Formats: sequence, structure tokens, C-alpha cells
Amino acid sequence: MRERLRRINLQRQMLTLITSKPGCTLQELFETYSESHRSWEIRYHLQWLVRHGVVALRPGPRAIHCYPTGKRLAC
Repeated sequence: MRERLRRINLQRQMLTLITSKPGCTLQELFETYSESHRSWEIRYHLQWLVRHGVVALRPGPRAIHCYPTGKRLAC
């Protein structure tokens, strides 16, 4: 149960950052959460958000950018 809450919390935090700063790069996302989470956790939860259509990744000239799709995060 605790792990599920931690997972949901990370996903909500990531979505909040992406929503408040549309177009943030993957590097910014990893820098923000690397102190409190392992890189595989960040990758896994970002992939989950993308797979469920909550976040979209778009390539830019120098980096990959994250954008909210407007779809709500369901628990």
C-alpha cells in the first residue's frame, strides 16, 4: 500500500511539473526528481503517463520535451 501511494505521488508530482511548465525537457524532469527517486523509477512512471495518454513527448531541436495532453490522471 505504501509503495502504491509513493508511485501515485511521484506520478502526480511529475504531472504537476509538466502542467505548470509545458515543454520541460526530460533532463529537467530527471534533475528535479533524481535526488529522491532512482532513474529507473522516473523512467517507468514517465512511460506510464505517456502510455495512458496523460503526457505527450515531442522531439525538439536539442531535447525531448514533455507536454500535458489534458487527459486526467486516474488512480
